[in-house]
Amino acid sequence: MGVTIMVLVGCAIWTLLLAVYRMFFSPIAKIPGPRLAALTGWYEAYYELVLSFGGQYTFKIKELHEQYGPVSTLLSWKKSTT
Repeated sequence: MGVTIMVLVGCAIWTLLLAVYRMFFSPIAKIPGPRLAALTGWYEAYYELVLSFGGQYTFKIKELHEQYGPVSTLLSWKKSTT
C-alpha cells in the first residue's frame, strides 16, 4: 500500500509541475488563448468528440482568433495564426 501511495503522490506532483511549466515557462506561455487549452489536449478533444456530435473545433479556432487576436494558443504544444 505504501508504494501505491508514493506512485499516486508522484503522479500528482508531476501533473502539478507540468501545469506550472506550461502556464508560465513554456515558450508559448506568453501567447494569448484559453488557459485550459494551454494546459491539456482535452480542450480540443471536447470540441472534436463531444460537442454537437464532434467536428466543432475548426469553428472554435475562428472564435478564439476573434477573441484573442491573430495569434492564439490552441493546445499546450500548438499555436495558430491567421
